Amino acid sequence: MAKPRKGEKSKTAMVAEALETLGWDAKNEALLEHIQNTYGVAITKSHLSQTKSILRRKGNKKPGKRGRPRKSSKAGAVKAAKASTSSAPSFDDLLTLLNSISKLREQYGEDHLQKAVKAVLKS
Repeated sequence: MAKPRKGEKSKTAMVAEALETLGWDAKNEALLEHIQNTYGVAITKSHLSQTKSILRRKGNKKPGKRGRPRKSSKAGAVKAAKASTSSAPSFDDLLTLLNSISKLREQYGEDHLQKAVKAVLKS
């Protein structure tokens, strides 16, 4: 790539200044016209597009959010852990559950417990 002469701006600098002036939302045609009118230099659309991409990567950018948002790694780890341990409950787990249900029956009565179970199964 040829370097600009002393006192002249590089095309990249021209594009960067045009983006500062017109903003990242400006259309390429408007940027090209601004550069032509301000500096008297013609830049091709492909050169402009490539220069904008380079500037965007370097940090002089409008934040671009493209594609699907990332899943958090924490949620992925939790799902993976559940998937790897999703076997049938152990006998001890079932006994603990049945004991808890028995205590609830004694505390609230069988009718209330049946209504609660039916309500939970409907939702």
